[in-house]
Amino acid sequence: MAFKELSQVKAQPSGPFKVSVPPFSEKEVVMPAIRQLCIEFPSLIPEIVVTEKWQDLIEHNLDAAVFGGDIKDCEYRALPVSTVSEVFCASSRYLAQFGTPKTLDDLIKHQFISTAWHRPKIEVFDNRLENKQLISLRHSVKVNSLITALEATLLDMGIALLPEFIAQTHVESGAIQRVLPELRGRDWHFYFLHQYTGEKPQHISRFYQLYRHYFLKACGRVTDLQ
Repeated sequence: MAFKELSQVKAQPSGPFKVSVPPFSEKEVVMPAIRQLCIEFPSLIPEIVVTEKWQDLIEHNLDAAVFGGDIKDCEYRALPVSTVSEVFCASSRYLAQFGTPKTLDDLIKHQFISTAWHRPKIEVFDNRLENKQLISLRHSVKVNSLITALEATLLDMGIALLPEFIAQTHVESGAIQRVLPELRGRDWHFYFLHQYTGEKPQHISRFYQLYRHYFLKACGRVTDLQ
């Protein structure tokens, strides 16, 4: 596979800048990062592709891509964005009606909002990601997108296992609450993919910095971005 060779690293970038990003990060992560990037590089014309699917950079003519999960065997450069755990959440109204589970045995008795990527037995860890347990939860509703899982949670339909960066804002607003906060689900790894073998163009490097900053901020973590 031929990689792009960087000839004018310090030239002011201009023209199309096409990136793919995972869904449901647009408000808290993607658009703040894109807005700041356009302030710093006003000649860029961003094109944002929101998708859950793996996007090949060359096939889809992408400058960069953010992907969550296990990346395919490829020759692209993968920079770490962050690792995100899933956390159990429910609305205050649901918990007021059905009670707050105190143990995993209690949780099994509750309505569970399942997703297409959850396995029949769900991995549960303590907050140090140790003491792994496998539990079976009977779902009351099953969805195939994070948007739908969150909406079902907000509409009092049960307890869901949501990624931290999606849950955090709604927990802070009081719309949902953490359930069994001493426990969490598996880790999901997020990567920033690009094609460059050597020094990256400045706008690619800057977008990586900005995306990672807002991603960590959405997870409630502190960054030192300048």
